[in-house]
Amino acid sequence: IVVRAPIGMNATEEQKRSRNLLGADDLYTWYSVGESPRRQVGLFLRHAFNRLTVVKKLNHFIDAQMKKRNVTDENLAIVGFSMGGAMGVQAALRRKHKCAAVVCHSGTVLPFTKAKRKPDTLMIMGDQDELFYLPSKKTTRKKLARKTSRILKAFDKAGMKLKLHHEKSVKRLKKAGVAVTEKIFPDQDHRITEDSWREVTSFVTNKLKR
Repeated sequence: IVVRAPIGMNATEEQKRSRNLLGADDLYTWYSVGESPRRQVGLFLRHAFNRLTVVKKLNHFIDAQMKKRNVTDENLAIVGFSMGGAMGVQAALRRKHKCAAVVCHSGTVLPFTKAKRKPDTLMIMGDQDELFYLPSKKTTRKKLARKTSRILKAFDKAGMKLKLHHEKSVKRLKKAGVAVTEKIFPDQDHRITEDSWREVTSFVTNKLKR
């Protein structure tokens, strides 16, 4: 199952090119980009506390697709990019049965994540990712702020400091008892490349062969 967000962004060709996705029909998000910062903060927090209804809906969708194909969780791998990776992790950790694998590509694991199930998990990140890797470095804070300043200000105003850095995500999963493999790609920003996708397919293929 490859997780894709439901809301199209009507992306320009330049936006697609910036994500190495020329030829894609559109770019997608989990909620409207035009939402107010307060609204976006609320959605982040609902996700962090495991109350975002889309996770439950995602698992219902997965169950329906598996039933059609007569397969079980031991033959299921969940893959997601960016926020899709975060949703994929949440869905996998909350399934009734343990799935074979989950891949979070350039995504994050938010605080207070609960692990009902503990599937083998691959965390992929580029060391130039402006959302979930570079923020820990003070020298790149301005670069991040230009892209997400309204959301960051909303978090700051609320007095909340959700740490979304890749290292924090890996630590959260390990603390929850999840077996984590991580792969950092040099000189890669917030995108999928041929090399990173090759890592995804290798990991998933290996887990499904067991």
